Amino acid sequence: MTTCATVGLTSRTLALLIEQETSLALLLAQLANDRAMTVESVYAASKSDPVTGVARLLEYLAESRTNPHGAGRIRWTRSGIHKVPEGALTVSGPSQADLADALGLGRTTVEKALASLRAEGVLTALPPGTRSNRYYEIADFALLRSVARSEA
Repeated sequence: MTTCATVGLTSRTLALLIEQETSLALLLAQLANDRAMTVESVYAASKSDPVTGVARLLEYLAESRTNPHGAGRIRWTRSGIHKVPEGALTVSGPSQADLADALGLGRTTVEKALASLRAEGVLTALPPGTRSNRYYEIADFALLRSVARSEA
């Protein structure tokens, strides 16, 4: 985790700071541009098919993890506790409903997109009868990236 500090400023105070330190304006513009680029690349679901949108979001979440290849990790399912394979790249946290909300899609559409990614070998298909909430194991990250970069 990085340390973050928040400072409250009025718009007038910020304008005065920018007048005194013009490089601050450039820094703020760059930060705003970086944020806009990230939002566009991850959440621009209207420009792509649902499978591509889900792949983009999973790619972004996987890349933003601090230690995706950590050893000794476990996942919880209704059938018990299972060890995550050594070196497996996983994304845990968002539910299918969370993914649907983030991408502006229906939950059923996200379920179908995840099923498609599993069928293509991008995500690891869980054994029949195994249910895992908020857990996605990436079987082939290069293929995930390829799907995420494709345009419909």
